[in-house]
Amino acid sequence: MVIRAPRTVVGMCALCRSDAELQNSHFVPAALFKSVIQACSPYAEAPVMVDVIENSAVQINAQFSKHLLCSSCEGRFSQNGEDHVISNTVRNNGEFRLRDALKSTERSLSNNGRSIFLGGELPPELRATAYYYFFVSILWRASVTDWPGATGVKKGCLGAKYQEMFRRYLLGEFNRLPKVSVRVHVNFDTDPDIFLTVPTHAKVIFENFKVNRYSFYMPGICFVAHVGGNLPTHKLDGISAQTSCPIFIESHLKGTELRRRLAEDVARAIPKGKLARAD
Repeated sequence: MVIRAPRTVVGMCALCRSDAELQNSHFVPAALFKSVIQACSPYAEAPVMVDVIENSAVQINAQFSKHLLCSSCEGRFSQNGEDHVISNTVRNNGEFRLRDALKSTERSLSNNGRSIFLGGELPPELRATAYYYFFVSILWRASVTDWPGATGVKKGCLGAKYQEMFRRYLLGEFNRLPKVSVRVHVNFDTDPDIFLTVPTHAKVIFENFKVNRYSFYMPGICFVAHVGGNLPTHKLDGISAQTSCPIFIESHLKGTELRRRLAEDVARAIPKGKLARAD
């Protein structure tokens, strides 16, 4: 069943809290769905969504959206993060600007053979803060309202304290978010997998501290944020928590446990609808 929202909705913008005409805001930017669709030949008209809980696969173009933000705040999200981040992710022709730019940049550190780049040390044209802002905006959207069908997160997942801090940071009232670190794992594989997930949330023990972990995968990039707790100041996440810049880490998805689990989830999924008829 499809429920169509009215063309014009007037209400309070969830971000700036002004009364305005609300836009049909997307949880995950529509441009990311487009980048996945373009790589889904022969199913180029819509991506395949795998539901690991229902053990099913369906070709669908449905996106998580609702009337949430005013046009000004939609523009704020686009200009401060979305446009830059999405334009630098994996494209359907194999181009991956972020990966290629990092490969030609001197790394800050090395860990087990992987290059690590501190966002504050990267050239200004890479706009490291845009990646931080982008992921913070995704997590705030995850927490501020319910998104039916997005099973990895739920309303209030940030907690009232951090949800309000994130909102004020996104408005430009804060320069950084205390006790928040962001890692950007960049897939350095020659032909990185192109897929998209909704954000997930879990409470974990990290570096002997209890924190909330949020993750989100988009083509070629995996975002991970640790929020709350006492992030160790001598560790990389401690460095990130002192700035509004993330840490960029060389990653190789193929051959990893995560890649294996993803492949198993896809293999178990039972095709339904158009996919089943295609067989």
